[in-house]
Amino acid sequence: MARHFDLVVIGAGQAASPLVEGLKEKGWSLAVIERSSPGGSCVNFGCTPTKAVLWATRVLYLARRAGDYGLTVTVEPPSLKAVLDKAREIVAESVSSLRKEFGDDPVLIEGEAKLVGREGENIRLQVGEEEISAGKVVINVGTRSILPPIEGLEGVPCITSENWIERDDLPRRLAILGGGYIAAEMGQFYARMGSEVTVIEKGKQLLVREDEEVGDAVCSVLEKEGVTLLYERKLTSVEKTPDGLKLRLGEETLDVDAIFIATGRQPNTKDLGLDSLGIETDKKGFIKVDPQSKTTADGVYAAGDVRGGAMFTHTAWDDGRVILTDLVGGERPSTDRVVPYAIFTDPQLGRVGLSEKEAKEKGIEHEVRNFDLTHNGIAHATRQTNGFVKVLVSPDDKILGATVLAPEGADLAQLFSVFVACGISASEFRKLLVTHPTWSEAAQSAIL
Repeated sequence: MARHFDLVVIGAGQAASPLVEGLKEKGWSLAVIERSSPGGSCVNFGCTPTKAVLWATRVLYLARRAGDYGLTVTVEPPSLKAVLDKAREIVAESVSSLRKEFGDDPVLIEGEAKLVGREGENIRLQVGEEEISAGKVVINVGTRSILPPIEGLEGVPCITSENWIERDDLPRRLAILGGGYIAAEMGQFYARMGSEVTVIEKGKQLLVREDEEVGDAVCSVLEKEGVTLLYERKLTSVEKTPDGLKLRLGEETLDVDAIFIATGRQPNTKDLGLDSLGIETDKKGFIKVDPQSKTTADGVYAAGDVRGGAMFTHTAWDDGRVILTDLVGGERPSTDRVVPYAIFTDPQLGRVGLSEKEAKEKGIEHEVRNFDLTHNGIAHATRQTNGFVKVLVSPDDKILGATVLAPEGADLAQLFSVFVACGISASEFRKLLVTHPTWSEAAQSAIL
């Protein structure tokens, strides 16, 4: 006899928590199926550990700058293993805490889940040898790194966003393939730890989603810290050598000790049994959903990165709230939302709403207002003046979007997200009294 649950979540990633918590209060019987560790990519190898190690290298960077603050500090060469050990401790603490949320309801079922069809109004799933029945199912299985079809790459132990936390040996020469946020963050991390880092990008710009001068500003930060950036290069083959790896980039070659693959993400949907329920995907395998996160199969939802679009922990968590609202009511009727995000380089790049490039592409009339951190009090006092605030304002004085490069750029973008989401005008922001000296003053100064 198959165990039956009112709702089953496949994958214990970030969307599961708000959904399961809300439905538990309503008396639903619940199960979460997880093949690895609770928490998804964020807790196990993404947001949590990466920000832990990035903070470690920020401390290292500031220690090296001690003379700028009238201090004398002796800085020993850093140990990658010691830094990763601390990050792994944090991951273990987080996973342990998440496991305590499970018991009789919700039940944590460990194993690989597969959809196998319907029995009446219920959905059938297989987990190992056990068959499970559910009234509703939420697919929350996330994504994994794309390994591009490059000659010789399969035979190389590549570093990826999934396994970097397990690699204790610091490569003397590291190539990073790709020019997105992972390349920017991890490029700076490894460079500060002591690697000779080369980022290989097939296009003309890193961070192609951003305005050109914004991407250039981040690249300038990386280059000043010794990161080599190669543009318009295509990696055609990888060859093992006695000294490491030889990368062929057209007519050029590059000798390195390791390669980090950061060329995008693909959904974990291949062996999930989507066809058994008629669940449609796009050409890349991402599950098609409507604004309520419903798939094309009755009673089945998709949440988090597997549904494509913005792939962030906070959007996945919000997907859980949207599904909860669709099932029992709540405050999040759809995924039509303002999405702030950040790239956690140092300084951080935070953004929300429209960029200048996007506004022009959509034909949206706007005015651009800029403020350089060299004129900000706290930036001057702390010797952290490398950055800016860029704001787009509509003809009727609404804030359309903001980009912030600053030590606390992520939080400043979050501040602007309130204005964008609530339609607060620039003039209303100007009326606010802002504490001095703070980074928030820079946000306000951009629209004065």
